[in-house]
Amino acid sequence: MNGFLSTLAKELKIMSRDRAGLAVLFAMPICLVLIVTMVQDNVMKITGATVARAIFVDQDGGEAARLLRELLDEQDSIETAHELEGKPPTLETAREAVAAGEFLFGVAVVEGTSEKLSRRADELAGSAFSAGSQGGADGAAQDTPQADMAEFVVFFDPASQGALRTSVISALNQAALGIEIEFKTKALSANFQSGLSAIISEQLGEEALAGAGELPSFHWSKDKIAGVRTDELVFVKPSSVQQNVPSWALFGMFFIVVPLSGAIVRERHDGMLRRIIAAPAPTVVVLGGKLAAYSMVAFFQFCVMVLIGIFILPLLGPDGLEIGPSPLAIVLIALAASLAASSYGMLVGSVAKSYEQASVFGAVSVVMAAAIGGVMIPSYAMPPGIRSISHFSPLNWGLEAFLDLFMRGSVTENVYVGGALLISMTILCTLLSWIWLVRNRG
Repeated sequence: MNGFLSTLAKELKIMSRDRAGLAVLFAMPICLVLIVTMVQDNVMKITGATVARAIFVDQDGGEAARLLRELLDEQDSIETAHELEGKPPTLETAREAVAAGEFLFGVAVVEGTSEKLSRRADELAGSAFSAGSQGGADGAAQDTPQADMAEFVVFFDPASQGALRTSVISALNQAALGIEIEFKTKALSANFQSGLSAIISEQLGEEALAGAGELPSFHWSKDKIAGVRTDELVFVKPSSVQQNVPSWALFGMFFIVVPLSGAIVRERHDGMLRRIIAAPAPTVVVLGGKLAAYSMVAFFQFCVMVLIGIFILPLLGPDGLEIGPSPLAIVLIALAASLAASSYGMLVGSVAKSYEQASVFGAVSVVMAAAIGGVMIPSYAMPPGIRSISHFSPLNWGLEAFLDLFMRGSVTENVYVGGALLISMTILCTLLSWIWLVRNRG
């Protein structure tokens, strides 16, 4: 026990002397959390997760423009402007504003759009009542010349991303479909009596039509009979903060491998580690002291990241980090990840032959583990081959556990499995470090 405490005190004292190294160790993950979270929060904004700015141009002045304007104004994710410098925009001024980056995209209803829609809807409604012409309306629609189709014009900021363009075009296509149905319904209602009268007269004669009395009019209710309801499966709304703070904090914790492996390499070259191993205290106890000291630093690192997510990030714009209903489970997973990261650093320092080998291999291996583990790119977005090997990354074990705790708000199988794998890694790496140092005498 004395050997463990002595080693622990020694390691903490050595680390306290290297204040610049400690500052870098804490500053790096803090910068990662702040920068990546802010960047991804902005990406979520421009891809529709929050409000995107658009400019609306009405050159038509008819029913089609009114309907489209109402549909755009109803969208919570789109902030639609209808004026530029206090005046209705023209197509030219709107294009210039979008090209200059003032708006993410613009939508224009060109002159004659409502007239085209009304004319084509009347033609289709009339053909729908043609005797013996089943599907006449479909045939007429398919033969519509491109020049005679009513179109809504959309134009994007040249710097906008493909995801934004796809989502906006999809939403506008849905809106165009709704407007088309509205015009067809009105035309069908207007042609219902005359069309039905013509069919009865043609098929049964004028006497049957006179005996039928007043024919019913056609009216299509606008009441919605179907819709979409979203059941929230998470305890908080997904955000860049809930995703990035735990993931990049975990990434920063594993970078403890660089100073720890470097410290072990220096002790080996100085002969200090050989003298420590030759001391009466068992080698595994000495390694346990090192493990505890650096694990404390890594765990404290995680705590700092969480506090930044809770108190600092809301001051910069994004929502604050929500801990969820299982703070004890978060603490336990963070401790397990701290131990696993520190034990890995001991193993790298034990095997590496030089400080350069230890620092380069340790840093690169952590970056690779983060890349395939889902820290940089979500695992569900990876190709199947990479996704299958992501389960071998220790950062993936910790990340899946943290996502369940921070995003889903529950202690699931991922939490138990992730914690068990991280502890198993700690035991394995510590054992391998002990074997290597004993066999090679430090």
